[in-house]
Amino acid sequence: MKKVVLFVIYLFASSSFCQCWQQISVAPTVFTSGNAGDSNAGIQTDGTLWTWGNNYFGQLGDGTTINRAVPTQVGTATDWAWVSAGTDATYAIKQNGTLWAWGNNQNGQLSTGTTTSRLLPAQVLPGTTWSKVSAGDAYVVAQKTDGTLWSCGYNSSSQLGLPSAGVSPVYTFTQVSTDTDWLEFTVGVRHTVLLKTNGTYWCWGEGQGGKLATGNNIGSNYPISPLPDTDWVQVVTNAYSTLFRKTNGTLFGVGSNSVGTLGLGNYTFTVLTLQPIGSATHWRSLESISFHTMVLKNDGSLWSCGLNTNGQLGNGTTTNTNLLAQVGTATNWAKVRCGSLYTLALDSSGTLWAWGDNSYGQLGDGTTTNRLVPTQIGTTCTLGTTSFTKNAMRLLTNPVTSLMQLAFDRDGTKQISVYNSLGMLLATQTSTSDFTTIDVSGYASGVYFVSCVIDSAVQTIKVVKE
Repeated sequence: MKKVVLFVIYLFASSSFCQCWQQISVAPTVFTSGNAGDSNAGIQTDGTLWTWGNNYFGQLGDGTTINRAVPTQVGTATDWAWVSAGTDATYAIKQNGTLWAWGNNQNGQLSTGTTTSRLLPAQVLPGTTWSKVSAGDAYVVAQKTDGTLWSCGYNSSSQLGLPSAGVSPVYTFTQVSTDTDWLEFTVGVRHTVLLKTNGTYWCWGEGQGGKLATGNNIGSNYPISPLPDTDWVQVVTNAYSTLFRKTNGTLFGVGSNSVGTLGLGNYTFTVLTLQPIGSATHWRSLESISFHTMVLKNDGSLWSCGLNTNGQLGNGTTTNTNLLAQVGTATNWAKVRCGSLYTLALDSSGTLWAWGDNSYGQLGDGTTTNRLVPTQIGTTCTLGTTSFTKNAMRLLTNPVTSLMQLAFDRDGTKQISVYNSLGMLLATQTSTSDFTTIDVSGYASGVYFVSCVIDSAVQTIKVVKE
């Protein structure tokens, strides 16, 4: 069968970890668990996987429990597509749809059916149908290419969304409900928040502090939809609060605000009902951890609020703030991820930056010194802003058979369209994730075109269907 090779441009820099970064993941915060958290994972544009920071449970996957103060490559594979750092374990998906996991397994979170931990990546169950994974505190939720959700691990607050399991740990992936229209999901510490393709918000797990947006402290052991709105485009959560973004770019928050995490201009201990965060409508993406929040504007500027004891807000001080304020003057930020008391971010060239607490080397600069302002990690990526925007969408495999796997190198809402060779529109999809799949099993063999619109920029790539 004739195959046409898709041309995708990968540009390289030169350092020990010289590729531009395509994805970064930061472990959720668990301040009560001692050695948990403060680890990071990332995938570079050549498909290699890197980890750094705390390695108490072997979550860095390098075969040791030694902390790493610089990004360190995991194995030699160059076909990684997605990674998620949990508090004590790490999960990653390869381009062929296989799921891999390593680190602590005390609560069965590695889905092996046992409690044996691992220091090196090992495949989780047979199968090549995994598309996304999100790791929390000793539990994990993953999605298959058919849209179904699966969970396993620690379940003390019904955070697995499995009523039949009670609050007992689950040692292998078990399906959550029968729904297949889940668009996005984020795992917190004891709860999970989700969006469906129809723009509705869903959640399950612990409800302490009102973080589920139910108007009370009551949790749920199965998926519920407590808000009537159908125009949500992003939802992120942490141990104590949840933040939302609507299609018009406005922000909302609920849950704990004792240190100003919600950016409401006050320090109200508990916010039980959803509150607007200012009145601006130009927010592109948001991220939050237990005590601080980072938000990207459409103009590429970065804003922060909340706890700042270790400089995690990046404003050069250690003073808390309860209102969003700009971080420096740069307007070329592309992605941001919040750690426990630190922050990681990518600029529009794919270069990595970090600031805040560095006790475990989690900033990746080779030291354990805290940084109060964004500090560049490694050398500057050679990919310019124009090229980065042009190549913000990448096809992971080509030709394709049944599933088209797309990765994105910029945060924000992506409008994806599939056309045949005659220019007829065949499918559309909206995504705010770093990775998505499109089912093309029903398409005839031939040439197709995928177009992605993000931040008013358009990119089109050619795909061959076998």
